[in-house]
Amino acid sequence: RYNTELRVKVGAELMAVLNGESLEFTPMLTDSPLARIHYLVRAKGRAPTTVNLPALEARIEKLAQRWEDECTAELLRAHGEGQGLLLANRFASAFPIAYREHFSAAVAAEDAGMLVALCSDTPLIVRLYRPLNAAPGLLRFKIYNTAKVALSDSLPLLENMGARVLDEHPYDIGSEDLWIHDIGLQMPPATELSEIKSRFEALFVQVWRGEVETDNLNKLVLVSALDARQISVLRAYTRYFKQLGFAFSQAYIEDALIRHASIAQDIIALFQTRFDHQQDSDHYQAQADLRQRLGASLSEVA
Repeated sequence: RYNTELRVKVGAELMAVLNGESLEFTPMLTDSPLARIHYLVRAKGRAPTTVNLPALEARIEKLAQRWEDECTAELLRAHGEGQGLLLANRFASAFPIAYREHFSAAVAAEDAGMLVALCSDTPLIVRLYRPLNAAPGLLRFKIYNTAKVALSDSLPLLENMGARVLDEHPYDIGSEDLWIHDIGLQMPPATELSEIKSRFEALFVQVWRGEVETDNLNKLVLVSALDARQISVLRAYTRYFKQLGFAFSQAYIEDALIRHASIAQDIIALFQTRFDHQQDSDHYQAQADLRQRLGASLSEVA
């Protein structure tokens, strides 16, 4: 595993720990599979005498470990010896250099678990996550797909869901034509990942498959607790009003529902209460309570 990059990294580690001013090195390479590098560090003034040698040796050992080895270890830890070894043989060396510069081996092990689930029946999987030390509202969105996804295809869908796309990094994984697209998203600062994660992911997949329309009503996934099906019910209402010759435009109705997301949520609650006759509570009283609450909310709308 000896190469110039490793030699430089080890030298930099020794210079930092030993307060070095200059560094000399002598590599010895023979027919043996082992290499030896002898470093001579000249300190600035006196060399430190309290160096933690075991910790220094551990860090140098870590530098000598290849990313692929770390990835294999993480896969074995996450999936066990049998499945982990199969995934390691398939993916440990498949991630490109650009990916390795951005993600740790532990993250790669998670991504490998996503990639192995891709097939003809499930060509797309997505994951919304928050990077370490990210500012409020900054999330990232990974698209795992069996083909490259054009940004012009995914961007309108994400923006109609209330997210502003900041950047995108595509990674071609191995020779199997598997792709990971890592997209940076700007959400409202108060966005709670745990509250929107599953609904946001499911809505994107349904829109991508053409099962749900893409329009501004999908922004309700960020400002309410509504899922894709519930948003579709509101969409059906807006289309019905359009057929009635309602004076306000489609865009205006959508904007009104988004600005008053709590009322939109109560409308859906009334819809579900009216048609779900398996509820244990008093069916008609629950509707009356919701109508009263809706009336009070609507009276406060300008």
